[in-house]
Amino acid sequence: MERLRNALIDEGMTYVIAGDEVADEANPTNHDFRIYRTTDDKMVGFLHFQQGSLSEEGVNGVLNEDLLNILIDRVESFQRSKLRCRENENALQHLYEALTWLNLRHNRRK
Repeated sequence: MERLRNALIDEGMTYVIAGDEVADEANPTNHDFRIYRTTDDKMVGFLHFQQGSLSEEGVNGVLNEDLLNILIDRVESFQRSKLRCRENENALQHLYEALTWLNLRHNRRK
């Protein structure tokens, strides 16, 4: 397991640990992500992502597209509130673009 680090993220409130309990050598992608509060290291969230292709494994975890849909919903909600701002609008534009590209990939793999 490893702590995710990104220069663009201010590590003030939470941190993320990525890594599966059992490594999958055929697909070395992290599937499990745990989110911890920095003040007391309490786990406040957990995500388990899809392992393997949908055609071979069926749905067994969160899809990348699911997470983007959740983020789009949250930021759209911000835009309908007093939290509306230019940064949210720009983030939405890129979230929509990311979702479009992932949907194109999914359709190509069908």
